[in-house]
Amino acid sequence: MDTRAKIVTLEEAAERASGTGTTVLFSHFDVLTAERVRLVRTLALEAGMLIVVIAQVPGSLLPMQARAELAASLAMVDLVVITEAPVTRFPGARFVDDREIDKARTTRLIAHVQQKNGDSGD
Repeated sequence: MDTRAKIVTLEEAAERASGTGTTVLFSHFDVLTAERVRLVRTLALEAGMLIVVIAQVPGSLLPMQARAELAASLAMVDLVVITEAPVTRFPGARFVDDREIDKARTTRLIAHVQQKNGDSGD
């Protein structure tokens, strides 16, 4: 299966959402770490359907399409949406906003890589 088929429009995701039991995860998905996969797995186990909404982030390491493809490649993710629009089309869904934590996770990873390589980032 081409997992990119999981990347859909906001309208299509809203139509396919199962209402209650749906979890919508707002995230940047800029890097894929074990910590990230554990969070997604936990949310998927609690949800009937897991939809990941990829948000824009200034200074991201990866383009939005690549981040969406990363999210879609995870078996436990049902649908992925790329949008800048406010997402309010999932009545009864649980919303999890991971954008700030995700940004901090990326910052920590960059600092770790720079430290390992002796690069101060200047």
